[in-house]
Amino acid sequence: MDVKKEEFMNILLSHDTYDTELSVIPIQGEPGIGKTTLARIIYNDPIVDQHFDLKAWFCVLDFELIRVTAAIFESFNLQSFDLEELNLQPGLNSDHLQVKLQEYLRGKRFLLVLDEMLSVNEDWEVFLSTLKGAAANKCCVIVTTSREDYASLIGTVNAYRMEPLSYDESWSLFAKFAFDNKIPSSYPDLEPIGREIVPDCAGVPSTVSTLGSLLRFKLQVEEWKTVQQKLETYVQFHDEWIPVLGDLPTNLKQCLRYCSLFPSDYEFKKENLVLLWMAEGLLDGQRMEETGYEYFDQLSPEKHFSSYLGRDDVDAPFKMFNQKEDRSFSSRYFFRLEDHSFSQFSVSIRHLSLYFRSQYDSTVIFKAIDKSNILRTFLPLGHGSCHLSSDELHNLLPKLQFLRVLSLCHYHITVLPVSIGNLKHLRYIDLSHTPINRLPESVCDLCNLQTLILSNCHSLTELPQNMWKLINLRHLNICGTDLNEMPKKMSRLKSLQTLSGFVVGKESSSALQELGALSRLRTLGISKLQNIVSAEDAAKAILDKKYSLNELMLEWGGDIVDPEKDEDVIEKLQPIAYLPKLHINLYFGTKFPEWLGDGKLQNMAFLRLSNCKHCLDLPPLGQLDLLKVLIIEGMDAVKRVGPGFLGNSDFPFRVLETLTFEGMPAWVEWVSSVTGNEFPLLRELCIRRCPKLKGNLPKQLVSVVKVEISESQELLTTLMKEALLNKTLLDYHEKLQFESNKKIASFLEQMIVFKYEGATESSLPKTGGAESSLHTTPDIGDEADLPSNNWPNQDALQEPSSFKSMKVSDVSELMEVTGLHSLKIEGCDALEFIPEEVMDRNRSLQHLYIINCCSLESIPQGHLPTILKILYIQNCKKLEFLPLVERTKEFKLERLCIGSSCDSMISLPLQLFPRLRSLSIWNCANLESLSMPEESSFITLLLSRNWRLAAVTNSRPCQRRTFPPLCLFSASKSALCWNQNSKIRGKDWSKIAHIKRAPNVQ
Repeated sequence: MDVKKEEFMNILLSHDTYDTELSVIPIQGEPGIGKTTLARIIYNDPIVDQHFDLKAWFCVLDFELIRVTAAIFESFNLQSFDLEELNLQPGLNSDHLQVKLQEYLRGKRFLLVLDEMLSVNEDWEVFLSTLKGAAANKCCVIVTTSREDYASLIGTVNAYRMEPLSYDESWSLFAKFAFDNKIPSSYPDLEPIGREIVPDCAGVPSTVSTLGSLLRFKLQVEEWKTVQQKLETYVQFHDEWIPVLGDLPTNLKQCLRYCSLFPSDYEFKKENLVLLWMAEGLLDGQRMEETGYEYFDQLSPEKHFSSYLGRDDVDAPFKMFNQKEDRSFSSRYFFRLEDHSFSQFSVSIRHLSLYFRSQYDSTVIFKAIDKSNILRTFLPLGHGSCHLSSDELHNLLPKLQFLRVLSLCHYHITVLPVSIGNLKHLRYIDLSHTPINRLPESVCDLCNLQTLILSNCHSLTELPQNMWKLINLRHLNICGTDLNEMPKKMSRLKSLQTLSGFVVGKESSSALQELGALSRLRTLGISKLQNIVSAEDAAKAILDKKYSLNELMLEWGGDIVDPEKDEDVIEKLQPIAYLPKLHINLYFGTKFPEWLGDGKLQNMAFLRLSNCKHCLDLPPLGQLDLLKVLIIEGMDAVKRVGPGFLGNSDFPFRVLETLTFEGMPAWVEWVSSVTGNEFPLLRELCIRRCPKLKGNLPKQLVSVVKVEISESQELLTTLMKEALLNKTLLDYHEKLQFESNKKIASFLEQMIVFKYEGATESSLPKTGGAESSLHTTPDIGDEADLPSNNWPNQDALQEPSSFKSMKVSDVSELMEVTGLHSLKIEGCDALEFIPEEVMDRNRSLQHLYIINCCSLESIPQGHLPTILKILYIQNCKKLEFLPLVERTKEFKLERLCIGSSCDSMISLPLQLFPRLRSLSIWNCANLESLSMPEESSFITLLLSRNWRLAAVTNSRPCQRRTFPPLCLFSASKSALCWNQNSKIRGKDWSKIAHIKRAPNVQ
């Protein structure tokens, strides 16, 4: 998928894609081929976020003008529409809605993804006309469709076709699911059958992965051969393979039908779905949760469920696929009540979900329930479906005597009616994100209750005292509550697997021994550990004997700091050796426990250390051989991350994939190993809010995909200065991303900003008199930090106290300037040309900055000062750079920067500037070639996003010359090369072989 992403990004960002204001790019391919997955990856890419002002995503299916327009407007503008009211006068209101959408989008650069376009009609042209009437420069619509004829009809460029997987790719994907990431040769009887099955999948990823998942739990040769024989009787089975396979097993069919309660665009988590299946009695045995996860895995790979984030863990969001066309979904017992579907409600309905995109009349719910008084499921989805008054809720519950699942998530309720205790069949209650402040004791009469979700009930301060009666309770989620302590006798809840926030009370610290009897816990959180009186009380939790534990969170808090006691307590809270996931928060000790750094937690895959503000050093985590995710945040006292962090392992952090440092205000130094063999598989490194860190990042990160640096000014400055001083760059410098104010800049872009805009405006003196009211211009040079041998005649660059600078934003102000050395013209929208007299009155001008002057077309011919040393032009697209008459002059220009400007410029002859030392050009839409000066000695040449730029030529190729020691390129449409009038790697190759280039430059 990485290759497809790169190909599509090149299309999306290419200048040729936008010959008109609005481009429509279809993604076309067979069902299940990965169209939506690719579109979602593109949609979520940070570079795309920078390129567009607005984004929206909508799953279309059948194109209906009002429905599509209203949904897209809601997505852009967060404004809801009553579609029933709009449809009262279809023509009038349709036009009205088109006008509102057009007005909102006008002048904005937007990206719209229309997913699963199954039909196109005359409404499409009306909708497209609306978008074209509003589109600014380079707006885009991406459409995914399986219809080749639709792709040709609606696309303004050729469709991007998703091709089937090759046999090797298909086999690799099949083996991953069928053999659960184990070596296929470990199953010598099954591997040959699998290799024969794969070709019948026709390279469709969803089919390959789903078949692999179905076969994962079938280990008998006869079962695999049965599947193979049924497949061989059907040549084309991509869309019909589920009914072909003898239908799904009954248990999977039931689970899949239950999912018809979710609309296609609704996000849900695997864990929540499994708990719902369990409550409905669809999972059997003691290991119901494990069975549910197995069922999910058999149904999930792209055919029915898919995580568009590319993850398959418990916390990943999933969506439904293709349920409209899937025959497995048909059942008269399941119903999703939506904006206009009440008339379809029948008395046979057993399972009800509510999915209203806008406000609704609550009487609709009562009418639906009155029709069917034997509901088993009441499941609101989305915030628009969540409002009932206390009286309405009091009247509703008695009508739901057979209810098994009750969700009131996000409802504005403060009290739960006492009558809840009469719903004896209830197995699942979700009250999360409600302002409820107490639960009635009658809840404890629900003897069949398995799941109670109270997360983010911030007003809830206590639980019912008789909670111990809920002997079938398996999952209790109380994260984000304000509980003071736990009820007594919690040890009687022997079935508990999830206890997300066991609270240690001030008067009941010994209650921690209640945990000792809960041997089935899989997820455990313990909070307010500062209330423990002695370390011996902590030992009574017996965490080192909880053999089912998968996730543990230890949290302190409060205002009293007792480091010694906390250190003793945490030593006694040592978990089992093969704990996969650990989070330590608000720990007040000065050192971490021995068990965290002695290598005993060899199964640890996820570790988060948060707000341990008194710890002076990090533990030796490099010897945790299976650690994949490490997050270190809020460590106020850590000043140095050194070799101790790596531990004694020969290959520290050998499988770590994600490393995050955040909020470490005292951290100054990061000392890497001498051998450089740490982090061999690291893919993502994030450093946020570490203002004093000065550098020394690992020199080699061979697998890294992204390095994010945010609010860490010293580190940014160090990296930029190292580059500008011609020191060795990091091997992965092109993977660096600098984030500020939700904007992301690449290494090259940040270097341009640093070099040309690094100093603040306050760093320059202001001019006196009337001119002092104007803003000064920034000093973009910063030569003081550069060695003198790199900058001959440096004295000429330094600014004396008499150096006069001014910033103007109005034509009238511009007409008054005189005797300046530095002039910044910014935001003069009405300025079409710079008057000659302005240049004549400022013959000593050395620095000229022209920014955001959208109407500017020319600089006065023959009047530009020849002593000008710095020329900076940005966002002046109409400006013609140096007309022909100017080219008879020789300028003393030393630094030239042109960004997003001069659209008429096709070539740039730099012979005019023999003293040029620094050149930065980006986003020059039509620039095709550069002609280098003959005698210059460049320090930096920075080129980025000049999509048509194909060659950099030397005016006298036979002459040996020195090229810039720092030469960085970023191009995607065409390969950028140095042209010496000879073939690449010919006789002149040695002249340019030393130049550092980005990997995509050929």
